[in-house]
Amino acid sequence: MLIYTDQDQCGLFGADYFGQGEMLVCSADALLNSKGGDGYDKLHREFLEPLGSITLVLQRTSECGPGWWKVIKTL
Repeated sequence: MLIYTDQDQCGLFGADYFGQGEMLVCSADALLNSKGGDGYDKLHREFLEPLGSITLVLQRTSECGPGWWKVIKTL
């Protein structure tokens, strides 16, 4: 699943908006709430809401544009 985060969200979670890297998000709920709770479309909410308090590890590679992350692991 690819997830988009704007520059404010990247700042909140301590990640760069541009370039490759990883971002650790303390919970799927925190990611949803960082967009006001309803800022993600239905497909993303259906993926994220069941994860609740599970930590997400996101990665941006050269294939991902600025702000786009691939969910690579849940903890």
